[in-house]
Amino acid sequence: MNCKKITKQANKICIKDLNKKIKIQISSFVDSNTPNQEGGVSFSDILDTWAMVKTFKTPDLQDGVNVSNSITHQFIIRYTNVNLAREIFIEYKSKKFRIDSVENIDEEDKYYRLTSSERGDQSKNANLR
Repeated sequence: MNCKKITKQANKICIKDLNKKIKIQISSFVDSNTPNQEGGVSFSDILDTWAMVKTFKTPDLQDGVNVSNSITHQFIIRYTNVNLAREIFIEYKSKKFRIDSVENIDEEDKYYRLTSSERGDQSKNANLR
């Protein structure tokens, strides 16, 4: 029986590739103190960083809402001690992206791969969840 050796494919990332400025944010619900008025969602920056951006496909927007929730972007950032294992968003070019998964690339504590989907029109509450 012939066996093939499985070799690790190198993930080559150079610092110069991290050339897009992004903000990583957490969302929180803001209750309205006014009777008969809905509360809203606010975003707080937890990290301002440089990233490499890869696009996959255009979101399927209907009336400004991403109805497919499919992966549209991937952001590569340097490893950080900031807790990314919670409800987080990315703001890039005035657009919001919901983080679907966080991967510590090759478990080397050097870079994170943030897989995300564009949320669509920020005035639509459905996109802020």
